[in-house]
Amino acid sequence: MRSRFAYLLGLPLCWSLSIPHASAQMNMTPEARAANRAAEAAQQESEAEGELPPPELMLELWGVPVKEPYAIDRANMIRIAVEQELTAPGQRSSLRRAASLRGEAMRADGAVRSRALALRLAHARLDQHGALNSHRVHLVHLQVSERTLTLARARHAAGGSLQDVTMAEVETARARALVVADEQRALTSQLLAEALRGAGALEPTRERPELVALRKARDAELAQADAERTRNGWFAPRIGASYFPPSGGMDEHSFGVSLGMKLPWLWGRRSGSEHAAAGRAHAMSEELVAKQRDIELEVVEARGAVNAARSSLTVLREQVLPATTRARELAQAAYASGQGRLEQLLQAEAQQVDTEMQIVELETELAHRSADLDFALGRVSAPSTSTEKHYEH
Repeated sequence: MRSRFAYLLGLPLCWSLSIPHASAQMNMTPEARAANRAAEAAQQESEAEGELPPPELMLELWGVPVKEPYAIDRANMIRIAVEQELTAPGQRSSLRRAASLRGEAMRADGAVRSRALALRLAHARLDQHGALNSHRVHLVHLQVSERTLTLARARHAAGGSLQDVTMAEVETARARALVVADEQRALTSQLLAEALRGAGALEPTRERPELVALRKARDAELAQADAERTRNGWFAPRIGASYFPPSGGMDEHSFGVSLGMKLPWLWGRRSGSEHAAAGRAHAMSEELVAKQRDIELEVVEARGAVNAARSSLTVLREQVLPATTRARELAQAAYASGQGRLEQLLQAEAQQVDTEMQIVELETELAHRSADLDFALGRVSAPSTSTEKHYEH
């Protein structure tokens, strides 16, 4: 574990959390691949919707004697026909468009799930980076605690208090426990990032895929409603060609042509399916409005969290940290000279560590909230979490 964590400590502090671009099917997430497969199926369905209904082959026998049912040649009429039903103008194009839009909505839905995984990967990397910074702070604190323990033992050897040695030993043990905890946090975050390594296959998007999916699905329902309206409002013609072989009293070969049509308006339009599709489209329009509102709220909340973290971080860096550093240095100098008390030194060191840990936590929080803001705005990269400050006492 030590060697593996040493590798983690060797990682650069500047993290670029950009999500790699998808260039091939193999770089896609399982969610994106599943969405593409479903979209391809929808595309195939749209091609099928654009075809005419299959023709019908018909055979009719009229006037076959009941006593001789196999005497086909004595039938009054034998008819062999092929009939083809034609669809209403525009119906098939509307159906094709509806199926194609459903496929696009499926792809957008796959992008929604892929982006969620990409955000999770970004947060895992930020957690790992935060654990590394926390480890640096606690490691320096451990070194300071060990030096304080050395001073306490030296004073005890010269006749000082044994209680100071015990207090310094307790503080050193606590610092060592925090260092070990940071190592485990960093390793856990690294394992999570490795498990999500393929989750970042996204390209920048101008619009949140949630909105794209809802809009495409709504437009698909509108196209379906158009197809149903056309089918219910226009006659559906049927044409056929017939062949009559010699039979009964007819000695010659002959042919015939048939024409027919459906009359959808005779008993009133059968508009239930049209109204259902239109109703689904209206519902999705409302969902689209609600999703746009939710995204706007998400952006406002994320931007507010970024501003709050940045403001607090500025105060800690520019005002609180210099004050706690001076207080610790004064207490350390007083104790080293034999004038100060160990309690004062330990309190000053604790304030120093607490301030540095607050800075680390706020830096990590700012990076997380910036990633959330980028996600809410449709961007795919989080700002760098690099810090030029080195935690040294």
